[in-house]
Amino acid sequence: MTYSFARLSCAATAFTLLAQGAAADVTPAEVWADMKAQIENQGYTITATETPSGNALSLTDLEIVMSVDAQDSDVGMTLPELVLTDVGDGTVSVELPVSFPFSVSGPIEDGKTFTISFAVTQTAPSLVVSGDPGAITYDYKAEALDVALGEISTKPDEKPADSKATGGMQLKDVRSVSQSTTGVMRTLAQQFTAAEVTYGFDIVLPEDEGTASLKGMVESLVAESASDFPLNTDATMASAPVEFLQAGFAVGSTASFGKNSMQLDGTGEGNAFSFAASSDSGTYSLGMDMESFLVDVATEGSKVTVTADQLPFPLAAEMTTGAFGLEMPILKSDDPQDYNMTLAIADFAVSEDIWMLIDPTGGLPHDPITAAMNVSGLMTLQEDVLDPADMMGDTPPAELQELSLNSLLLQVAGAQLFAQGAATFDNSDTTTFPGYPRPTGKINIELKGGNGLLDRLIAMGLVEEQMAQGARMMMAMFAVPQGDDTLTSELEITKQGQILANGQRLQ
Repeated sequence: MTYSFARLSCAATAFTLLAQGAAADVTPAEVWADMKAQIENQGYTITATETPSGNALSLTDLEIVMSVDAQDSDVGMTLPELVLTDVGDGTVSVELPVSFPFSVSGPIEDGKTFTISFAVTQTAPSLVVSGDPGAITYDYKAEALDVALGEISTKPDEKPADSKATGGMQLKDVRSVSQSTTGVMRTLAQQFTAAEVTYGFDIVLPEDEGTASLKGMVESLVAESASDFPLNTDATMASAPVEFLQAGFAVGSTASFGKNSMQLDGTGEGNAFSFAASSDSGTYSLGMDMESFLVDVATEGSKVTVTADQLPFPLAAEMTTGAFGLEMPILKSDDPQDYNMTLAIADFAVSEDIWMLIDPTGGLPHDPITAAMNVSGLMTLQEDVLDPADMMGDTPPAELQELSLNSLLLQVAGAQLFAQGAATFDNSDTTTFPGYPRPTGKINIELKGGNGLLDRLIAMGLVEEQMAQGARMMMAMFAVPQGDDTLTSELEITKQGQILANGQRLQ
């Protein structure tokens, strides 16, 4: 059974838009009209009973629902009452409900569906709207925002009575300042902060299959986002994502956070396990438009510990820095498009207990490992990434045109490997290298400390002498000694399909 995190995010987005919509004009009636327009632009349906009274507009029985027929899924939210009041000084005060429910439903498999309900509670919420039509600013504050997990049900078969899940999430000192502008596009920009985010969930599986308890916290969360929503289409990201992107939808967000930790404890098949992770700080960026998809994540001071009844000792690791970045095209095109990927870990260290399994005699340096890689180039995307059916078809989803290995660095056990290179690919020739497009290019490699590492592996008995001799012969064929246990090599594939090592033909 899998519950979609994306659907939960949609429900949170609906509530955010509710606040944004309230910021859209100077009178309650105009605010409500624009609020509906914003939410419907996102693919939701919103209904309410409207009761004007003096300088206020009361909205009761307010419901927000998103239905995706193709997925048989719904996101729903119900608010008992929302009151919009013209304060008289050019601002509109929005009286938000202290608590309200929302639910998420969707398919599981074989005609079964699930429904998860939640309850949101706000402590001292405040929303004040100011600005002019077409350029509105709104300011939301709350001492705390709680999201509690409610009932989980499945149909047609109900979930086992002896299974349960409880828990929720709390945000403290929440502040959101947003700007809403309307022109050719509807543009929403938001700055969001929370002093602390905590969460905890407890799960009991049926028939004593096991339990799980998840707890965690994040300090000093700061996020910014901006989105452009097209007004010239009925498509939404849920109903027709490709059409929505082609109409001009774009979104970008960045966030930073301080100390954070996560602890997962549980049991399964009579055995206990525990997983703990933490870091000192981190950042992320996420963006998408019709040109590309971008994700960039980095953490500092990360630590991980795993314990289990089946393990003889805890597994522990830490690293100074970890980073991952990816930028790639998202919509198919006849023209080559750019891509870029970065992966890096700095000072990755494991506990001495783990080293003892690998190196019981202490023959290797136990220095932390550092690895980094950056590649970029051009690719022709033949299918839309947002269409899973096409991506899994018989046609390869993409053709690689160019690949640049801008840098590759690996430092481990006293040795260091560095490489750079580039190649182009002829996708019309899959016979020179059967089944693969023919590459043309070269790569330069430098290896320091390779022979010393090989000697240590032989002394430890991890590598046999005969195998080591074969490795040394290979290095002699492909590499040029530079002194001080340093080898360099230039490997090249020509347009004729020849493979050269330092100018000498190998094939």
